[in-house]
Amino acid sequence: MTYEIEVTDTFTKEFKKHKKDGEFLSALDKKIQKLKEDPESIGGFLSGALHGYKSTRIIRKFRLIFKIIKEENKVYLSAIDHRKTAYEFEGD
Repeated sequence: MTYEIEVTDTFTKEFKKHKKDGEFLSALDKKIQKLKEDPESIGGFLSGALHGYKSTRIIRKFRLIFKIIKEENKVYLSAIDHRKTAYEFEGD
């Protein structure tokens, strides 16, 4: 089963900061391909205000925060940020 990838406004805004970084784009593309195939096997679940979201490393200290909606067969890419601030994301 292939999942559809959707992006939030927060993700889009943060993505623009990295769109000229070839290494980042390559790593993100690989991660998205894996998310399309089997999002349950990627990353770890978050707690607290981000309960229901998962996080995975993109490169170095950057994290991708996403949410899987099985009923819709979708993965929502919610945020990209540095590890220190990524978990301050409020959720979409």
